[in-house]
Amino acid sequence: MTRYISTPISVDRGSVKAEMVDSLEASVPGLEVAAGTTLDYLLDVAASNSAADRQLFTEQLAEIFRYSGEKIDRIPIRTAVQATGETTWVRLSTDTGARTVPAGTQIEAPGADGELVTFELVTDLTFAALDLTETGVDVIATTGGVAGNGVTGVAQPASTLSWLESVTITAPTSGGEDAEDVDEYLDRLADTRPLNLNAIVSADDLAQWLRNQSGVDRALAIDNYNADTDTADQPGHLTAWPVDAAGEALSSGELEALQAAAQEITLTNLYVHVEEPVYTLITVVFAGVARAGYDPADVEVRAENAVLDFLDPAQFGLPETGDERLWLDVRTVRFQDVVTVLNNVEGFAYYTSLTINGGTSDVTVTGPGGLPDPDSTASGTVAAP
Repeated sequence: MTRYISTPISVDRGSVKAEMVDSLEASVPGLEVAAGTTLDYLLDVAASNSAADRQLFTEQLAEIFRYSGEKIDRIPIRTAVQATGETTWVRLSTDTGARTVPAGTQIEAPGADGELVTFELVTDLTFAALDLTETGVDVIATTGGVAGNGVTGVAQPASTLSWLESVTITAPTSGGEDAEDVDEYLDRLADTRPLNLNAIVSADDLAQWLRNQSGVDRALAIDNYNADTDTADQPGHLTAWPVDAAGEALSSGELEALQAAAQEITLTNLYVHVEEPVYTLITVVFAGVARAGYDPADVEVRAENAVLDFLDPAQFGLPETGDERLWLDVRTVRFQDVVTVLNNVEGFAYYTSLTINGGTSDVTVTGPGGLPDPDSTASGTVAAP
């Protein structure tokens, strides 16, 4: 849900013209603007010009608020972040002397969209004499953005190194983030600006603050919960569980940094805990019957995917309405909800058997801060009618 409310000015040419026609006809008794007349044409031109002016005006207002947020509130717009990764370099067995590849040397590898992504060495790479392989060599994308994420496998040096046998990106690169556009920034400013004026005093404040930190998509926060002792009803404690856009936990270093930063702006005598979520493995097995006219194999695949979407930790606990990325404290995978998911699959007539973790009852997700495990599974068999 958009938190920044843009100026309520219509910029649609048709709407602007309708306003002009209504105003003119109301001002001149008996006047009716007929389609195709000279007056209708003139109003069309005027509406086009006015809509363009209104569009420019609303864009300028957004820029003014952005400038105010950056310069007065000291909340900078987020720039693109470069993805990073590790590589292994292997040189030809016939090349045995000492070699140095300077920092900044570039390599290229195809990204998820097939386009080449360029990375460069973070520091000098040195091969000692007789040393043929160097592992754990850090690289960073030359440009920021999510396009640099998920790159792995064989890479090629941007410039030929005759003595080099291969370069491999050993694990999918990560950490790249796109730059924030003005609309995204104004949404975050609307959330963050009040927190610059008031300390964190409640779980809602803490969750809101976390959602606006880099790398955090959602956060569940609970008042009076002491994560150190796993004890509820402990006044003076706030505990939160942030996750990234995939619903997965942040690194321990990121959690520690977020906890320290939140503690600095939290009301005195309140203790903040920022924890890793607890994941519960969910296994759904079902059998069902397809409706007439549907391919059972296709229905089966879509039914399995629908259940997995329901169990996706990136979606579990979202509010039923609105598009704001909140995390409700839902601690139960309900049998009836899985039934509903299956029944809503197009072409799925009914189920004949269904188990969740081997039973036919609701399954409790360990919590608070609990989510279905990303490795949860759904396995189905759908027969013809």
